[in-house]
Amino acid sequence: MAVVWSKITRRYSDSTRMTPVVFSHLFLIGSLALCLWICMYSSGSLHWLQYALMVALMALWLLVRFLLSRFIGYVFSIHHQTQAVQEDSLSLLMLVSLLLFIPCCIVPLFPLQEFFPQLAAGVMALYVIVLSGKMLVTYARSIRMLLYIGLYILTLEIIPLAFLYGIASQISLIV
Repeated sequence: MAVVWSKITRRYSDSTRMTPVVFSHLFLIGSLALCLWICMYSSGSLHWLQYALMVALMALWLLVRFLLSRFIGYVFSIHHQTQAVQEDSLSLLMLVSLLLFIPCCIVPLFPLQEFFPQLAAGVMALYVIVLSGKMLVTYARSIRMLLYIGLYILTLEIIPLAFLYGIASQISLIV
C-alpha cells in the first residue's frame, strides 16, 4: 500500500493537479452511485444507508478495475497501453457519469422512474461499445492485442457491471 501511495504522491505532488482529480473521482463515484440507487428504487422509500452502500460499492468497483487493469498490463507486458486504456476508460466513464447525472436530477420531478433503468443500461452499453471501438482502432495491431482487448472488455467492463448490478439489487432488498 505504501508503494501505491508513494506513486500517487509523486504523480500528483502539485496540489493544483491533485484537487481536480480527487473531485472528479468523487463526482464520478457519487453520480454513478446515485444512478444505481435510482435504478434499484422500489415502491418503498429511499434509504440513505442504501446510497452509502452504493457509494462504497462504486468506489470498490473502480479500485478493482484499476488493480485488475494493472495486473493485466503486467501479465501481457503492455504497461503503457494499459495506462492509456485506463485514461481513455476513465474519461469516457466521466462523460457517462455526466450524462446520467442530468436524468438523475430530473427523475424526482417527472415520472421517469419506469424508463430510467433502460436509459442507464443504454448509456452504459454505449460506453462499452465506444470504448471497445476506440481500443480496436488504437491498439488492434496483432492477434495478441485483440486477445488483450477482449480480455480487458470482458474482465473489466462487462462482468463487473453485471456483478455490480446484482450486488446492488441485493442491497436494495436487504436494506
